[in-house]
Amino acid sequence: MQLTHRLPIAARLAGVTGLAVAALVATSVHSLRVLEERAMEERRAKLRAAVETVEALLAHHAAHAAPGDAGRAEAQRAALEAVRALRYEGREYFWVNDLAPRMVMHPLKPELDGRDLSVHADPTGKRLFMEMVAAVRASPDGGFVAYRWPKPGAADPVRKLSFVKLFAPWGWVVGTGVYLDDVEAIQRHEAVRVLGAAGLVALLIAAAGWLGARSLRTAVAALRAEAGKLTSAVEAGALSARADPAAVEPEFRPVIAGMNATMDAFAGPIRATSEALAQLSRGEVPPPASGAWKGEFGAVQDALARA
Repeated sequence: MQLTHRLPIAARLAGVTGLAVAALVATSVHSLRVLEERAMEERRAKLRAAVETVEALLAHHAAHAAPGDAGRAEAQRAALEAVRALRYEGREYFWVNDLAPRMVMHPLKPELDGRDLSVHADPTGKRLFMEMVAAVRASPDGGFVAYRWPKPGAADPVRKLSFVKLFAPWGWVVGTGVYLDDVEAIQRHEAVRVLGAAGLVALLIAAAGWLGARSLRTAVAALRAEAGKLTSAVEAGALSARADPAAVEPEFRPVIAGMNATMDAFAGPIRATSEALAQLSRGEVPPPASGAWKGEFGAVQDALARA
C-alpha cells in the first residue's frame, strides 16, 4: 500500500486501467474456454441423439420383421436401406458395423461393405473400429471414439469424433460422427467475435484511462499554478492576493478554499504586527492586539504587549 502511495496519481490511474484490461482479457479467455466446452458438449449430445434415433428405427424394423430367418434378413435389408439414405445437417451420415468388426453398411464407402475392419487403422495407427467395439462392449449406453477419417469427397483424413452404440438384437454397431475441424472453425469464428468485442472494450477502457489521466494532470497543473501565484504574492508582500477557485476543477475548489483560509489566517497577524511596529516607530504605544494568537504569532503578540 505504501508503494502505491509513492506513485503519482496518474500512474495509479494507469495501473487501475491496466488491471481492468487484464481482467477483461482473462474473463474473455475463460468465456471462450467455456463456450468451446459447451459447443463440444452440444455436439456430443447431438451425436448421441442422432444414433439413438437410428437405434429406434432399427428397433421398429426388428419389431415388425416376419418370423424366421428370411423375415429377419428382409427387415435388416430394409433397415439398412433406410439408414443408408439418412442425412442430417446436410451431409452427416450413419454407418453400421458388427462386433467382428466387419462393415455392414457405409453409405459413402460401399467398397468397405462386408470387409473385415479388425486391422483397419487411421494414419496415427489407431484401430478405430476395434475401439468402437470396445466402447460399446464397455457400456450399453455407447461411447465416443476420436480418430482420423476423410471428409466426403476428400482424400486426406482429418480429426473426427464419433458416437457408437450397439443394437444388441442384431449385433450391429451404429455410428455417426462430426469432423472436428468444422467445430474448430466455428470456435475460431466465435473467438474472433468475442476477442474482437473484448479488444474494443479494452481500447475504450484504455482511452478512458488516458483521458482521465490527462484531465487529472491538467487539473493538478491548474492547482499548482494557483499555489504558485500565492507563493509569488507572499514573496512580493501582496498579502491580499487569493487563489481563484474558478481556475480549477470543482473537485479541487475545497483545496483552493483551504489555501485562501491559510492566507487569511497568516495575513491578519502580519498586518496587525506591521501596524504595531509603525506605531512604535512613531513613538506611540500600540493597543493590545485583538484576538488570541497562537504559537509563534502568540510570541509576537506577547512581545508587542511588553513594548
